Amino acid sequence: MDQFFLDTVLQTFTHILTGGFLHVHPWVMTMMTSMLTIMLILGYGLVAMHPTVEAIELASAVTLRAMVLFAIANNWLTITDGFLNSVVWLGMQIGNTTLSPAEFLSPGRVFYMGTVLSWNIFNILIDLDVGLWNEPIMGIAYTLAWLVLWACFALMACYVLFAVIEFQLLSVYAFLMWPFMSVRMLAFLAEPLARKLLASALRISALGALMSILVPFVIEIGIPGEDMTVQSAMSLAFGVIVLFIIIWHG
Repeated sequence: MDQFFLDTVLQTFTHILTGGFLHVHPWVMTMMTSMLTIMLILGYGLVAMHPTVEAIELASAVTLRAMVLFAIANNWLTITDGFLNSVVWLGMQIGNTTLSPAEFLSPGRVFYMGTVLSWNIFNILIDLDVGLWNEPIMGIAYTLAWLVLWACFALMACYVLFAVIEFQLLSVYAFLMWPFMSVRMLAFLAEPLARKLLASALRISALGALMSILVPFVIEIGIPGEDMTVQSAMSLAFGVIVLFIIIWHG
């Protein structure tokens, strides 16, 4: 698995999905315009036949709803991308990290960070001349911590890749169903997808929160202390394994 491979997969999928979105966008907008036009004609026709306060309020509500839905549909990709980056930014405020949402949403960047940070643990073995021959238990513990920590970031990169792909698929699917939001009786067709899109964004935000906690922790354990003992090495290995289990079940 390579950092460039992960980003290439995501970018290729995004380009294909964006191309499909741009292809169906005019058709969906035409369908939505037709449905909104019918709703506006019915609303103002009701006002013309029964010029009451209730009818005027209903027509005004229909007009406002049409304007909002049309504006959202016309800027769908910009709104969904901005929404995703916003919730990821909020999630990453939990930890103390300078990682930006754009960097986190790049699985190749996450994998590269894991490779670099986990290599710091391996450097401890080299700098302190700790190996399988000198201190077998300590050498095994640090080697295990190094490999498991690398696996943590590799797993996190895969999670980010699949979560972003899921969000993009739901985004396009929700857009196809968005015209049904124009009619209250048909809104139930689009509302579940809107909720799933929100849940997918929150899931990515939770991964961002976990990442914001993980990075400072890994940087800290990559700095060797003065008391390099077998007990500290075993504690490090055990802590990294627990972290891997948390990410695996996350």
